[in-house]
Amino acid sequence: MRLEHGGDTSDMNLYGYMMTDNSRYIGPFTEIWWNYMDVEYYCKELTGINRVLKIISNWLKGEFGDDLCLLLAGYHRILLEEVLAKTTPLMYTSEGLMSAGFPIKKN
Repeated sequence: MRLEHGGDTSDMNLYGYMMTDNSRYIGPFTEIWWNYMDVEYYCKELTGINRVLKIISNWLKGEFGDDLCLLLAGYHRILLEEVLAKTTPLMYTSEGLMSAGFPIKKN
């Protein structure tokens, strides 16, 4: 009943976490979407830097108890994996990269 008489568009706000990976910042940030109708539920497996969102979700649900270390360790690991994936030099053969210690993905 309250929203019928005193409601406005701010009642459709949605607050959540997002991940960004741009040249200035890599990591999570909070965002407010002004209309929850513009947001879709994502049910596929998260990939890349977005895997951190699953860890944040588990932490918010209390799955780590009051141990912050597991949240931070998981975040750090995923961040390192994503940054390391971008450090492979270009213009080299697979054999050259392997001999320099870079992991080669087999297709």
